[in-house]
Amino acid sequence: MASILELRSFRNKLFYSLLSVFSIFILIVLAFQYQREKDFKKKELETSLNDITEMTHLFIEHNHTLDSSRIFYLDSLQNIIPRKNVRITVIMANGVVRYDNHVTEVNKMENHRLRPEVQLSVSEPFGENVRKSATTGEEYYYFAKFYGTYFVRTALVYDVEVTTFLRAERVFILFSLFLFGIVWLLLAYVTNRLGGTITQLKDFAISVNNGDEMAVEYQFPDDELGEISNRVVAIYKEMKLAKDNLSKEKEKLFNHLFALNEGVAFFAKDKSRLLNNNHFIQFLNIISDVPTISPEHIFDLADMKPLVEFIDANLSDLSKPLAAMPAFEINIKKNSRFFAVKCIIFQDRSFEILILETTQLEERTLLKQQMTSNIAHELRTPVASISGYLETILSNVLDDKKKDYFIERAHAQARRLAELIDDISLITKIEEAKTYFVKQPVNVYKLVHEVVSNLSNRVEERKLEVNVAIDETSVVNGNKTLLFSVFYNLLDNSIKYANQGSIVNIQQYHSDENCVYFTFSNNGESIPEEHLSRIFERFYRVDTGRSRKNGGTGLGLAIVKNAIQLHNGEISARNLKDGGVEFLFSIQK
Repeated sequence: MASILELRSFRNKLFYSLLSVFSIFILIVLAFQYQREKDFKKKELETSLNDITEMTHLFIEHNHTLDSSRIFYLDSLQNIIPRKNVRITVIMANGVVRYDNHVTEVNKMENHRLRPEVQLSVSEPFGENVRKSATTGEEYYYFAKFYGTYFVRTALVYDVEVTTFLRAERVFILFSLFLFGIVWLLLAYVTNRLGGTITQLKDFAISVNNGDEMAVEYQFPDDELGEISNRVVAIYKEMKLAKDNLSKEKEKLFNHLFALNEGVAFFAKDKSRLLNNNHFIQFLNIISDVPTISPEHIFDLADMKPLVEFIDANLSDLSKPLAAMPAFEINIKKNSRFFAVKCIIFQDRSFEILILETTQLEERTLLKQQMTSNIAHELRTPVASISGYLETILSNVLDDKKKDYFIERAHAQARRLAELIDDISLITKIEEAKTYFVKQPVNVYKLVHEVVSNLSNRVEERKLEVNVAIDETSVVNGNKTLLFSVFYNLLDNSIKYANQGSIVNIQQYHSDENCVYFTFSNNGESIPEEHLSRIFERFYRVDTGRSRKNGGTGLGLAIVKNAIQLHNGEISARNLKDGGVEFLFSIQK
């Protein structure tokens, strides 16, 4: 309803505006034509009266009618003049009226010397005036001419007939009115067509503003305005499509930025923030000693001084062309955490700052260095032992019994060396080649009993009691080799370090939609609290001498932890109240 009213309002405004312009034009033309026709009719009347005046003058001159005895000869002019009811008056130069065909007693008429038309005719070729006669009381159109000794004045009664005669011709007015009607219809058609197109454009603009412009298919007329309207709609659709595509790409960029583990921020050439993700603020607060939520705070940090100097150097002279995307990088250590801060400056002098936490990388580097050192140290011991035993055999003459003893010791060290190499290889694969381990459904109950069976001889030697309480239908999706090593290393650890005759309990204590939870405990000796948090570290030993005596590689619990983490689980250790150690861990289904 509102749209229809708006349409009518616009069309009416357009129609009446154009109609007003045309009406003013018509009125001007009519006024001009009216005046032109009036002047023409007046001129025609003056010519006619002038002819009658001249005829009267000639009649007077020819017949000498100014003599008192002949003045009435002028009455015969009524029969020969072309117009009827023409009043003829002869006035002497002194203003005395000698003859008037409409007045019987002319001698009673007042002096006409001061009549306007008479006075005007003295200085002009003729005089004219429209006024009421003081003698007859009627309104006349007077025309007078001066002939030296007398005036001849002719007049017509200024009645309806003469007024109509003086008006503009009605035919022209009627034609103008007809033309006005035609133009009215044409304007109505044009404004209706033009108004419809403009209204559709207005509806389209309102729809664009409301966000539902594609809901209506607009049909514009097949003319220039319609073509322009179609082009406007087409251009808008192209721009909207480009904007939508840009918005999608921008959304992808935003999602990518916020999915990154790195802190990213973009700045304009005046160092004002354009865009940043949450990691940038998080890392900035870690590096900064003062909490902040402003990315621009990075330019005030002392640790960022080299970075700021690099940025200022490239932004100092804006007229100088930049090299191809200059870049800069610094490394920062803050509260035992390491960060790499990189900056790239673009051609328009905007720039990007990337904060990457390298703590794990640095720790991994240190860990690899430490592990390399530990591996070298661990390998050195069995190699030295093997070398010493062999040198003893080669350098001395030994009886068979001693020789067999040294050979057995060398063989034991060789086995220990092989186990160490196998463990190192396994933990390296877990950390760096996780995809190498293929996962499949594994029955944990059967797996644990297989582990116990493999270590049964050693269990019996240590007189251990192993109790397994696991659901026979418990199945997880994992790598059988790694899961086997988890339970194998835990049981092997109990065999080596638990007291003889200890009880080992392997139990499934909970299961939910995501994980299966286990506890592995023995009632042997507890681990000192200062060592408990480090027992999962590589090559870490609580009792170095005892560990080496029992043949441990120092990697068993590290393998257990990495294998469980590979299965998206967690492991922890605690001392039992009555003595012994308990391992609590989970494995994702």
